[in-house]
Amino acid sequence: MKHLNLKYPIIQGPIMGGITTPQLVSQVSNSGALGTYAGGYTKPVDFEEDIKEILALTDHPFNVNLFVPNHYSETPDAIQEAIRALTPVYNHFELTPRLPSGTPQRDERRFNQQVDIIIKYQLPICSFSFGIPNPTIIKKLKDAEVYLIGTATTMNEALAFQEAGVDAIILQGSESGGPLCSFNQPPVGTELKALLLQANQTLTIPIIASGGIMDKEQVNAALELGVVAVQMGTAFLLTDESGACDAHKDAITNQEKDNTTLTPIFTGRFIRVVRNKFIDFMESQPPRAVITYPLQDSLTKSIRKYANQLNEADYIALWCNTNGFKGKKQSVESLLKSLV
Repeated sequence: MKHLNLKYPIIQGPIMGGITTPQLVSQVSNSGALGTYAGGYTKPVDFEEDIKEILALTDHPFNVNLFVPNHYSETPDAIQEAIRALTPVYNHFELTPRLPSGTPQRDERRFNQQVDIIIKYQLPICSFSFGIPNPTIIKKLKDAEVYLIGTATTMNEALAFQEAGVDAIILQGSESGGPLCSFNQPPVGTELKALLLQANQTLTIPIIASGGIMDKEQVNAALELGVVAVQMGTAFLLTDESGACDAHKDAITNQEKDNTTLTPIFTGRFIRVVRNKFIDFMESQPPRAVITYPLQDSLTKSIRKYANQLNEADYIALWCNTNGFKGKKQSVESLLKSLV
């Protein structure tokens, strides 16, 4: 990552839900690592305001992560069944359920507007999750001299990104906290070390390791396997500059051992989180109670929002990797010092 002028080969992973704040992104970049703004499904107006705030806080490079739009649909009956399953939780927070408002067409418009904002502000780096943008988008960003990074969970996905012309690949192991960014097969995941060993024999572009990395030994182990950098989400989630609520951070650090699970109940995509009461409740519901992403995400959004405001860990999507229990609450500066 020398051409990115980084002091440390460390990338802060993108975490949605207000956790990856402009303050976190800028502080990471100012400290010599690479901050990442979690663009995801952020509305373009908020996306642009956040970008302007980060630019006001740092003159160092930072990455912007985008979700590649996908096609999806659900029947009205399936949506109503999902709402029925969530009704006791809505009642707990005195919330009124709302029908999902997203459409694939609206997602694509938002994605295209986000790409235009990246180009408008001449941002140097963009990473993608959940798929490969179409060739027109890739060419548009490459013409603007944006360094492109794909996120892959298998060699097939990584090779598809390489063929599409991206500059580097994030290989995401199954140990990762938050969403498993699969897009070519069912999201079962592969452990990071196995992915890296395969990649050394297969890929010709730079590799970034992601998944369960929390300390200096794990950083060094990944670098020894030939990667140019590591991406870390959970470790940065625990920092003072993170927007995660205290209940979220405490749920991670209070684990005596790994208590995470992969579940689709929060968003419709498989995400790794600390197990809590909401997961136990939803697992007792019929399997069809969970609908596809992003419609499930839309149904649980108000629940997660209020739970965060109330510091009620039982109903928060507690993003966390399999080694999160080893982490501690500290500043970005302190974390980076411990890693190098």
